[in-house]
Amino acid sequence: YIHVVAKILPRFWHSKVSLTALKSMLVYGGWITVSNIVGPLMVYFDRLIIGMFLTLSAVAYYTTPFEIIFRILVFPDAIVAVLFPAVATALAAKQSQVRLLFAKVSRLILIAVFAAAALASLFAKEILFLWLGAEFATNSSTVLVLLSLGVLVNAYARVPYAVVQASGRSDITGIIHLMELPLYTLALIYVIPIYGIIGAATVWTARAAIDTIILSIAAIHLVPSLKKPALAYLAVTLLLTISLYIIAQIPALAIKISIALFIVIVCAIIGLKEASSFFRPTQQDGVD
Repeated sequence: YIHVVAKILPRFWHSKVSLTALKSMLVYGGWITVSNIVGPLMVYFDRLIIGMFLTLSAVAYYTTPFEIIFRILVFPDAIVAVLFPAVATALAAKQSQVRLLFAKVSRLILIAVFAAAALASLFAKEILFLWLGAEFATNSSTVLVLLSLGVLVNAYARVPYAVVQASGRSDITGIIHLMELPLYTLALIYVIPIYGIIGAATVWTARAAIDTIILSIAAIHLVPSLKKPALAYLAVTLLLTISLYIIAQIPALAIKISIALFIVIVCAIIGLKEASSFFRPTQQDGVD
């Protein structure tokens, strides 16, 4: 990397080191490290608590649907990886561009993840039955439904999370995670012995929702122009989550198939439209 930078910037070897800038970089990077350690720890900490209080079979019944649904987050992670530098650049120019980026990315993530989460919620029992048999379908289908809700909320949380870190305030996300960890752990320790893996999935989803709300508030505080779109898409996310839970309770397979087809077709049409305009500059962000 040093060799490449030296070729791009001929005066690199003659530049001076700023201790102030170095300190700022170390602090910023340190808090990002905290988030990168504590965040994944909370994602997987629940199965450790399950193993402590329940059986190994309970760990399998919980981990399997978790690993299925968690793969959905590959898409929002890829999109947010592009959003981070774009927001950092836009903040140096004007906040209206940040608002536009925020709205576009939020729509794209919600459309894609909602469609996938809806299919997982509607056909949780059928998917597990065909893949792993009746035992897993009986014990893990409710867990898959609850985790689908959490993944939808968690997918959107990546947008305000990227805004907060791109604003140079990685300490906020680090502090949020440090505060959440003991509370989340205590909640798991209390709930799992009583409600089992369904309780664990409920706590995980509740933590994801609370985390999303806090991150949205932090993003609004740092970038005031995001107030309307951030609150609007947060409300949409929560409403979509509630709607997923409601439709997941439908017992009739024919009705579930009809709903699934409707959701997939609508999301595909809107998603293709959003994707085609994703890199095309517009004057409207879709939230007034």
